[in-house]
Amino acid sequence: MSDTNELESKPRKKLITRRRALTLGALAALGGGGGWALAKRYGGHELPPSMGGVSPLDAPGFRPDQAKLDAIKDLQVRSFADMDKLPWFTRSAEGELLLRKDIGLPDAVDIHTHFGWRHGIGATIDMDRRCPVQYFYDFDRDQDVLFEHDHPGGTEGRDITIEAAGILVHTPSRNQTHTAANLIAELNAMHLSQACLLPIEIPTGSHHAADTLAAIQRDSRFVPFGGVNPRGWSAKHEDVLSEQIKAYGIRGIKYHPVFQFVPPDHDDAMAMFEFCAAHNLLVFSHIGYTGSELSFMRANSEPHRLHRPLEAFPNLKLVCLHTGVRMIDETLEVARKHPEQVWLGLSGQPVPNITYILERYDTSRILFGSDWPFYPIAVMLARVLAATEGNDAVRQGVLKDNAARLLDTGGAVA
Repeated sequence: MSDTNELESKPRKKLITRRRALTLGALAALGGGGGWALAKRYGGHELPPSMGGVSPLDAPGFRPDQAKLDAIKDLQVRSFADMDKLPWFTRSAEGELLLRKDIGLPDAVDIHTHFGWRHGIGATIDMDRRCPVQYFYDFDRDQDVLFEHDHPGGTEGRDITIEAAGILVHTPSRNQTHTAANLIAELNAMHLSQACLLPIEIPTGSHHAADTLAAIQRDSRFVPFGGVNPRGWSAKHEDVLSEQIKAYGIRGIKYHPVFQFVPPDHDDAMAMFEFCAAHNLLVFSHIGYTGSELSFMRANSEPHRLHRPLEAFPNLKLVCLHTGVRMIDETLEVARKHPEQVWLGLSGQPVPNITYILERYDTSRILFGSDWPFYPIAVMLARVLAATEGNDAVRQGVLKDNAARLLDTGGAVA
């Protein structure tokens, strides 16, 4: 790279050693297990520390309809079994939750899904298997499903961490339910038009990109994304991404600075971003944290560290998934400084946080995502529907049009 060494940037910690990366590889294997496992509740009236410092836009094109939000809250959706209390859902004769087709909702684009993780010498996942899905988060226990986020809670965090610890030698039974066939069934039930499949390449023994891309062909609605771990960037990394472009037509890559152990302003990540900008590949990035991760992992995902690549590569298109998790204001500040380059994903946020984000950023650059199989698609879909009730144009954009436009203008070029 010729233009990044001259950039001014804050001093950056060195990458962790290979030995330490290998030691933490199992923790990273679930692409979120360790950090999310210690998350605290946020949403409702318990706002995260980084919410409240960014003013609404003067003309955001969005104002939440508080009366409609109050009416939805009064329905008391306290578990997944209550979801059919909501006006957008019904149930089949067999009891399956279905999105209603008779009320004019858009066929949504889900920009954030994953197939099951298997790494190291763990057993291969049968992507054609149809079975009950074991989600990472339990929506059968009592909770405010829409207006608060209380996950992981109970035994969820413990179970996720235990599973992650051994995943390099054993594929958990839960992961074996995260199949293409099961995702297809949810796309059908929720009438989704597309789903972006995002692989996470951990530091060692990772098969996720190869497994994800091999399963893409099972449904035309699957949008292929690729990925590499940028640590120690070399020509081999470029060769891998070039092959993913050629063989699968990937539209972009998934990048996870916390669990790939490479912050966005490090030279290795900068080289990856340069490649993506040159090849018109979108970058879908986890950013921010719960506040409970190990300190060096949190440091890797500070939103301000996105300034360096965004300034260095004006053609880079970047989606901040989760809108920073708990670091919403910091992520909004980055996005508002680079409004032509940054989109925000809503996965994992409860209704109050979604309305907060919609009031403070260009609503044409905000995207629906479920983060399946952490969540049933219906849960995140219901949260976005609730937040946008009374704002049909914004709802249409967030659920479908914004993503369709981004995916149409992104993707690999020869």
